[in-house]
Parts: sequence; structure tokens; C-alpha cells
Amino acid sequence: GINAEYGACYPEDLIDTLRWFDYNWAEFEFSYVSRMCPVKNTEELYQQHVTTILFSETTAIALKDQLISDEQMGSYDPVLMLAIPRLSILYGLEQEDGLLDLNKDPSCLPVYFRPHISNLVGVKASLNDLTSEEIRVLKHCLASSLDPLQTETERERETETETGTDEEVRDSKRVVAQRREVLQSLYVSVSSIADQMITNHAKDLRQMLQHTFKMNQTIEPSHNIIMVDKTDEIRQITSTCVEPSTSDHSTSEERDLGPYYCDDDNFTQIRQEPPTWVPDNEVTQCSSCKETFTMLKRKHHCRYCGNIFCQSCTGKSAVLNFTKTRSPVRVCDGCYTQYTTLVAAQGEPSSSSTGSLS
Repeated sequence: GINAEYGACYPEDLIDTLRWFDYNWAEFEFSYVSRMCPVKNTEELYQQHVTTILFSETTAIALKDQLISDEQMGSYDPVLMLAIPRLSILYGLEQEDGLLDLNKDPSCLPVYFRPHISNLVGVKASLNDLTSEEIRVLKHCLASSLDPLQTETERERETETETGTDEEVRDSKRVVAQRREVLQSLYVSVSSIADQMITNHAKDLRQMLQHTFKMNQTIEPSHNIIMVDKTDEIRQITSTCVEPSTSDHSTSEERDLGPYYCDDDNFTQIRQEPPTWVPDNEVTQCSSCKETFTMLKRKHHCRYCGNIFCQSCTGKSAVLNFTKTRSPVRVCDGCYTQYTTLVAAQGEPSSSSTGSLS
């Protein structure tokens, strides 16, 4: 600090005066600029960041559960501007000790949700009474802006095929109608909370959603795509877009990455099975450029070697022979370079184009 650096040169009174001047000058600059354009203080920025994290985590889960699609993310579908805040409320309330944990002090909630605490309490209580099938239907409706009254649940399909007396059938249909009304009520409550947030904090919501789209950016098959035919030798294929089990406690140094690691000179054969992903909590820097990961500089796994890189170092994609679909997946620059060379050398059937992903 100032004392350590200048203590031997300046008296204590002068150091205190400089510190006072520095503080007041900063306050003046902040006040002056704030009157010319909107400026957020540190607390407001923090609130925006934590809400962005909630949105981003919700989007990742919704993509995994196929409530929203990669095509919607890639095209910035306007439906997602409503769907993501709505789904965030449900996912936030489902998490224990999460951002929307109503057992905490209200001041711990993100500022955007505080005016709606009483409504959130009601939504939370109603969610506890729903079955897993009803929750799935509710999420689907919130993600696609469909009215629950126009959707059909598994219970309703079973009711249509039920046999029994007329009275039993009527009772069963009455129960189904009541459950549908509960879903409709929840849909309206959650949508109302999210829509009020969007209306009252339009600019902040746009910025948070913009960051959410960037952090969950999809791979577009526009450039640098290698198409490799699937072989009959692949067995029990699993999706490489799903994080591996956290029960693997081995570190990245201890893990045997085999002859496919992108920095290994012994890159002699095309991988036929998905790699083991390096756990997120083991890495703080990009494996290639060594840039430190931050709230906005997110981690991305290479689907070929399983290591963690930043967005800039995983700007290419390839359709690998062990993926479920022929959709391109994210690969690091090192794997892409060696992979293209190996495919050309071994004469694998492929098609490619030049360029890089945005």
C-alpha cells in the first residue's frame, strides 16, 4: 500500500491526505460520469453477473434436456428471450442452496427477484406438489410459450384408455382437469414474474441474455468441418456433449490421455471412443494459451482429447466418428490440425472446408 511504498519518504499526515484526495477524486469522477451516462456500481454489476450465471446454467440444462435446441441458440430465437428467464425461475427454485433459495435472507436473492418474493414462495409450494411428469410438461410449456391447457400429459393419455364404470371415468377426468388447472396457474405465475422482470429491467436483461448466448454458443457447421463416416466397430456410443461423472477423482496429470492427446507426438490413430473429460474444477487456465478463466471467459472441452480450453482455442469443429449424430462438435486447434493430417494420411472418407468458427 501507500505506507509500505512511500512510508520512508513522506510523513503520515501527507499519506493520509493523499488517500483522502484519492477517495474523493474517485467519487467525483463517478458522480460526474454518472450524470452523463448510466454507470453501474460494484453491487449492481455483481447482481447482474450472478443473474447471468443463473441464466447460463439454466440454458445449459435446458439444452441438455432438449427443452431448447442448438438451432434456436444459433439463430437467437426471440422465443428464448422469454423462455430463459422463465425457466431460470423454475431451475433456481429447484436447486438447494442456490441463487433462489427462499430459506435465505431476502437480501441474498438477486435484486431482480426481490420484488416477487411472495409470488416465488407460492410457486415453490406448488412445485412441491407436482409429479416429475407434470414438472416436465410445465418446463416444456415455459420453453415454448405453449399454454398448458393445450398440452397433453401422460396421465391424460392413460385416462383415455382407462376402463371402468362411468363414475370412475368421470372422477379420473375430473382429477386430470384439476391438475391441468394447477399447471395453468403455475405457468401464469412464473410467466408473470419473468415478464415483469423483462419489462422493469429491459436493458439489463438484454445484456444478461447476450452474455448467456455467448457462454452457451453452439457450434455452427459453416467452416473447418471434417466429416468422418461411422464404423461398425463402435459399440455403446455415448454423447460427448455430456459432462463425465464427477466420481473420477484422478487429476489431469495422473489421467492417462493415451495416444490421442493433442500435445502428444504419438498421435498415430483416429480415436474410436469418446475421451475422458478433464473435470472443470481441476483447471483454471486454458490448456493452450494459458489464459486464466473468468466469469465471462468460459471453459470449453475439446470433444476429441477431453482437455479444457478457452473459446479462442476451440474455434474449430469436426464431425467425429463416435458421436451420435453427424453434427459438428467443438475441438481444440491442436487436435484439429493433427486430426486433419491423420485423416488425409489414412485416407478416411471425409469432406472439409476452410475457415473458423466465430
